[in-house]
Amino acid sequence: LTEWLRPECGADIYVVGLQEMVDLTAKNILTVTGNVERQQDFDAKFWRVLRSMGEFVKVRSVALVGLYIAVFMRQELSTEIRGLDCDRVKTGAGGSAGNKGA
Repeated sequence: LTEWLRPECGADIYVVGLQEMVDLTAKNILTVTGNVERQQDFDAKFWRVLRSMGEFVKVRSVALVGLYIAVFMRQELSTEIRGLDCDRVKTGAGGSAGNKGA
């Protein structure tokens, strides 16, 4: 992860998107939240790298089936966040299943 985050750049905000965070079964496609355990595992690994780069906070994360997006930013900038809103929309099978391609 360190190579991807490039600490030498000194970024203030990191937005990370991952896919295939669940085994694609019929049951999982109907699940909105995805695999929470895998998400937490990724967050823990990401936090280990971020801690070496300064003080960061997790602004928000959201998952839909196998997709997971997380936003992290420097602690000192977190007071600038206002009116944060995010959601997930199922678009597959007439709105009853997740579909990342829609």
